[in-house]
Amino acid sequence: MPGRWRVVRDQLQFSDQPMEVGMECFICGSESSEVLPLGDYRQLACPECGEYKISRTAIKTIENKSLVFDIERTREWLNSFLGTGQIPLIDEAKALGLQKL
Repeated sequence: MPGRWRVVRDQLQFSDQPMEVGMECFICGSESSEVLPLGDYRQLACPECGEYKISRTAIKTIENKSLVFDIERTREWLNSFLGTGQIPLIDEAKALGLQKL
């Protein structure tokens, strides 16, 4: 699947990496696009939360413990990466720290 334009946080961005459409954001549940994974993580582009990576270990922990992200705190953390050129990675420890209390 070729790259495509997408809207992330009201900004039009182009990704030259293949993307799968129709994924559900792990943070807020919105329909998102997934960049095809290159490692032990999944990379999503959510129109509400932005682009992020989440490790497969974090995903398993979230699913096994039925955890829910604190959307506001998680988005604040993701926003701290804006302008750095880095795509934030939610690992297991970060996922546990960003859960709704």
